[in-house]
Amino acid sequence: CAELSWYDVGSFVHGLVFKHGGFERNCVVGSSFVYFYSKCGNLEGACNVFDEMPERDVVAWTAIISGHVQNGESERGLEYLCKMHSVGSDDEKPNPRTLECGFQACANLGALKEGRCLHGFA
Repeated sequence: CAELSWYDVGSFVHGLVFKHGGFERNCVVGSSFVYFYSKCGNLEGACNVFDEMPERDVVAWTAIISGHVQNGESERGLEYLCKMHSVGSDDEKPNPRTLECGFQACANLGALKEGRCLHGFA
């Protein structure tokens, strides 16, 4: 649904998942919905799903960061990257894709200082 931007179909599926047990709280399913809503340009929906996830892994964090960067909200993407760093668990450490999104956000904002700081993680 996300790749085709079939928002109505994806929203319907999300409703079914929610109605039948709330599987969006599962990291894999939740991350997929964060990606879906972001890809369709609905950052509010992406944030709502992300905020409701009881546990997050690097995929969930990368989906929310990437979604903001790809939708012109680079500053907010960097805010999520900072939150990810402050959590600091092994499951939530940035991977190369996460860092790529961070560097893209820095480039979009002309944030050289932040980019250099981020380079320290790479």
